[in-house]
Amino acid sequence: MKKIHFNVLLIAISVFSFSFCKKGEHVEQSANASIYNTGPIALDGCGWVIRIDSTKEYSPVNLDTAYMHSGLKVNISYRLLSTKYQCGSIAGFGMQQIQISSMSKK
Repeated sequence: MKKIHFNVLLIAISVFSFSFCKKGEHVEQSANASIYNTGPIALDGCGWVIRIDSTKEYSPVNLDTAYMHSGLKVNISYRLLSTKYQCGSIAGFGMQQIQISSMSKK
């Protein structure tokens, strides 16, 4: 009887834990991308961004300084995060953040 209660509790905890994950978060994705410096935040820029598919821009939480070259083309593996980086002159503007898993120059 105790084993059944333990299994039910384990299943309930697993379901509860996964219910807080947002769609796409924790899912590894790969893409060709470009790195750009949009300027200092104090001057309404958003710092270093990663542009994927020439249209989507993301704020990386862990961009290595070796890749901080504006216009650099890279192959990237990343995870979308649920957090946004507040930047720019538009109130409430937030750029979705990504966690880089791996990156290599093209």
